[in-house]
Amino acid sequence: MPQLIAPSASLGNTQNRRIKILEEINLLTLVGASNDSGKICALKNEYNKVVNDLYRDTPGKLWDIIAVYPPDIWIKIIQHVLPPYYSAASLLYLTMVSVRWQKAIISSPVLWAHIEICGSDEDSLAAIETCIVLSQNSELLLSIYVPLLHDAEVIDSILRRVNSRLRKVIVRADIRVIGEQPTNAIFDGHIRWVMKLLLGSPHYIPNITQIDVVYPTTNRVVHMNHDIPDVLNKVLPRHLTQITGWCFCAGLLKLPLDFSARLQAFTTCRPVEELAPFLRQLVDLRDLTIAETSGAIVTKTIMPKDFGRMSTLNTLTFDGQFTPVLMDILASTISHLSELKLILPYTKCYRLLEHLGTATRLVKMSLQIREKGVGLYEDTTLDSPYPHLDTYRHVPTLRTLEIYVDGTYTPENLITPVVKFFIAGLGELTTGVENAFFSLDLAEYLLPDVLAYIPRLPNLKDFHLDGSRRYLKFKKQAEIFTPTLETLSSTSSQILSLLKAPNLHSLSLFWDQLCEQTILEDHPNVHALQILETSQDLIDFPQGCLPSLRTLNLMVSGFERLRFTDFLYLQEISITAEAETPIATSLCLAILYDPEKCPSLGNIVLIECAPEWDILFLMLERRNFLTRLGISRINRITLPYIPHHLRDPLASLLRGVYTKRPPNEELSFLGMMELAFDENMYV
Repeated sequence: MPQLIAPSASLGNTQNRRIKILEEINLLTLVGASNDSGKICALKNEYNKVVNDLYRDTPGKLWDIIAVYPPDIWIKIIQHVLPPYYSAASLLYLTMVSVRWQKAIISSPVLWAHIEICGSDEDSLAAIETCIVLSQNSELLLSIYVPLLHDAEVIDSILRRVNSRLRKVIVRADIRVIGEQPTNAIFDGHIRWVMKLLLGSPHYIPNITQIDVVYPTTNRVVHMNHDIPDVLNKVLPRHLTQITGWCFCAGLLKLPLDFSARLQAFTTCRPVEELAPFLRQLVDLRDLTIAETSGAIVTKTIMPKDFGRMSTLNTLTFDGQFTPVLMDILASTISHLSELKLILPYTKCYRLLEHLGTATRLVKMSLQIREKGVGLYEDTTLDSPYPHLDTYRHVPTLRTLEIYVDGTYTPENLITPVVKFFIAGLGELTTGVENAFFSLDLAEYLLPDVLAYIPRLPNLKDFHLDGSRRYLKFKKQAEIFTPTLETLSSTSSQILSLLKAPNLHSLSLFWDQLCEQTILEDHPNVHALQILETSQDLIDFPQGCLPSLRTLNLMVSGFERLRFTDFLYLQEISITAEAETPIATSLCLAILYDPEKCPSLGNIVLIECAPEWDILFLMLERRNFLTRLGISRINRITLPYIPHHLRDPLASLLRGVYTKRPPNEELSFLGMMELAFDENMYV
């Protein structure tokens, strides 16, 4: 087993030898004498040998996790890095690492306990057979991708083979074919068939505990009519307790009573008034989601006032048509809720404050305040608040607060004072909040109230504030001291001038002219910067700003150039931009001309945008063969695509060894176009 030891004394000598050879190569290259080409080639070969020796002699670089760690640890490591999709193929690739890896992975049943039925994969049946055999007696997770190409007989045979070992089923869209047809069409034709197959054959999967339906476009439940009443009244699997993502639209009372009694997670699209008889059956319910019910018929069923039998409820999500009955449900359940998500008209803000006074276990609350009623219900009756804020009770456990405000709020608007009072009330009730999220949209007149809320949070760690950019206008006010704030995200950089946050480590903002002044100098401890948008062609970092920056993430479009200051500790740059923008090439040029500006840089991530290949290779050849020890090598780069003939030379440069590559003329934009166009393909 490899031992954890310090580098040997010879390692320093090998490093000095590498630098000496590199200096000779650079000197001969600068002289440019043609008769020295053979000597230069020999020196490069010797240099590559020295680099390979460094890789071999440096301890800790290439440890074999299977040799170093016990199975419980290295299995967790492999599970952590496996992709969420098509994990069997990834495991088969890992068996090719070595004989040791092959034996270890094949003899670990828990690694093969994820079976994926993917109809678009021609080798899917072979992968399924491999997982069934190698998982031995392990409990199984089954992922079913739609649309399916396998018929019911094939699926039926798979369910029969895994039967009692199956514990959880996930139904999701096949990401490899999702773009070929509308997302609704994918689920509309197939989800009903899959659910009917699962719920209609309980004797095949007697020990299943959970079924999850994952929608392709959003994690909100979509109102779709795929209820299956012909199956609901049958005997369901006896251990099934959760059906998440599946929206029961009708036939609730047809569910078997024993199934209702053990159901822990439930989603429905029916109006709240219709749920009264059914909710009384859910004696063990933990998670209730009432999804979008727009267009549903509201009946006159009277909701019972006593919901004491729902005392097990932990999470309540209401994303549909508002009705006064909702406040009755909230009043009787909020005392034992840990998570609450609501869409509420502004007229009910006062009543919500009253109910929050009894929320002694609430940890997370997400609230969307709308200017008008939600759905078919229009409530214009404004509740009366208590005369003093101190009459409301404190919520000691609340740690995460999300507030979304819809509508235009002006001084003349009667809605504005109501929401202002509500935010002030939150300041009295929720002083233990650590993560605060405010999305104000067009509500510019609520900005002072949100800023006044910040000093009331002595433990605030993460703060987000967004809205329409032209409405987020900050007035001059006293500086806000937030010693615990670590993460800040805002659509306006002006908020930086109002906050004194000595422990601010992560920053996300819209880049504007204020950022190029002294606004960033007051936050020297920021380690991670994310620029969300900019209206400027040039992002110019002022001299001396963000001296501790380690990660820079640019997720913007429209800018074309970068100008760096001295980022001594910057290790990673990530850019997400449109493919046609020249920002990736601009980045390579900036590193090529001034490698001293980012001496610690080692990782470049380019999403969608690619640099000109000749500039990229020139940058890597200069950067990775500098003789100065204070400048790190670029050892990792992520690109949207890499031509096949450039993969080997690019990998060699990232390892820090000399390699042969196509000349710059072929790597240029026009040269790559000529290479891609093969006239022999056409008659």
